[in-house]
Amino acid sequence: MPDEPLRTPTESDSFHAIAELLKSGAFTKDADRREAARIVEALQSQTQYLTPTQKDELSASVDDTLGSGEYPTPSAFWALWPQRPYFEAYQHIIEKAEAPPVFHFFAAATALGAAAGLRLWYPTQPTPLYANMAVCLVGPTGKVKKTTATVPAMDLLEALNAKEECVAIIRNKANPRSLTKFLSSRQNGDCLIYAPEFSVFMSKDKAAEGIVPTLADLLDTHKKAGDLTITHTQQLIHNTCLSLLSASNIELLLHSAPYSMLTSGLMNRIIFVVQDVRYRRSTLQDWMAEFPAEVSTDALEYLQWANNIKPQPVEVSKDAFDVYNAWYQSISDNIDPMLAAYVERKHVHVLRLALILALADKRTEIKRRDIEDSIAIMGWVQTFIPVMLERMQNVDRDLAYDYVIRKITQSHDRDPDTSQRTITKGKLARSSHWKLSKLNRVLRDLVVAGLIRKCSQFPERYALVRLKK
Repeated sequence: MPDEPLRTPTESDSFHAIAELLKSGAFTKDADRREAARIVEALQSQTQYLTPTQKDELSASVDDTLGSGEYPTPSAFWALWPQRPYFEAYQHIIEKAEAPPVFHFFAAATALGAAAGLRLWYPTQPTPLYANMAVCLVGPTGKVKKTTATVPAMDLLEALNAKEECVAIIRNKANPRSLTKFLSSRQNGDCLIYAPEFSVFMSKDKAAEGIVPTLADLLDTHKKAGDLTITHTQQLIHNTCLSLLSASNIELLLHSAPYSMLTSGLMNRIIFVVQDVRYRRSTLQDWMAEFPAEVSTDALEYLQWANNIKPQPVEVSKDAFDVYNAWYQSISDNIDPMLAAYVERKHVHVLRLALILALADKRTEIKRRDIEDSIAIMGWVQTFIPVMLERMQNVDRDLAYDYVIRKITQSHDRDPDTSQRTITKGKLARSSHWKLSKLNRVLRDLVVAGLIRKCSQFPERYALVRLKK
């Protein structure tokens, strides 16, 4: 049976859902109205194929409610929560939990994709595209309940593994050799890395060297991957499907994760879901109330179904093809440089998420609404990416300043004129592994701020500025 006729804007469903909520007064608090208006505005700015009439109609419902320009609080995501049986059952599990709904959604999606593993795929070239998700929940520690959001999804996977291990779960920490050795020894390649603190998993330890390219390779789900060990013997991994569910905050990612992760393609393969606003919705009675056992059983049923379907390529309806192609061609090359790397792989995330939305309805065919919902959800995620990247730059700059000052105070070299501790630019370059442009910028900023100075006899040496009494 063919899908309904195409509507003009691909993202019209999410636009009008929130716009109608604005008009109806369902958002009673000013903050809620601002958050919905902000999402509409952000999604609208990304869509270049809306007709002028549609843009005017949408703007009319936004203008009166647009607030101070703050980023949205979490509850507006409920307007985008997919109407699929799996996610509806999952919503009953988490509806009283104090974690942002977008965190719960991506945790649930990752669990379902991990259960499906290698059983459903797009026959893309050069490698097939599966439903394995790589997600990192990002937000302030203790404020947005990142780990809390992962617990229900992990409970479902543990229940799936109760009788027989369907999805292997690697927790907290691994290095390239232990990871490849474990995966190469398995007949079933479905595996999920669960890292409640991602910076611990991606540490700077000597043993963890090489984890960045190994993960990037495995997340692409090659039919064959491997790692050359220190003994020059190669461990080959066949038919593996690796998913990732992790959480962290920006400070720890920058301070503890290897620099190669922040500058490699691994960053673009991971969906960073960012939230910064506390989400409170339950009373003590709600918190203590038990939900019916059949609720989790209903959600588990979909994981079991996905884990047992016959391996096959996914079918895509003509309408879904048309919607995806129209959206893909509309992606502008004139984008913020901060978002360029993310946008270049956004279409892969959209396709993976659409595959999971089909599985959530017990289908092996992608329909138009799967693509539309996936585009709208990834539009929400993209809204927050500049916030994360900007804060990463700010935190990176602060850490760099602290690093230079600390290295000067720990140095054994002295200025012959003042006997102050000094350090050379070359030593800083070797110990920090920064690009020269970054090092020059950090040193220049500290000199201008009056915190360090160049030594008079040795311009390549730097010392701290003494405070006047």
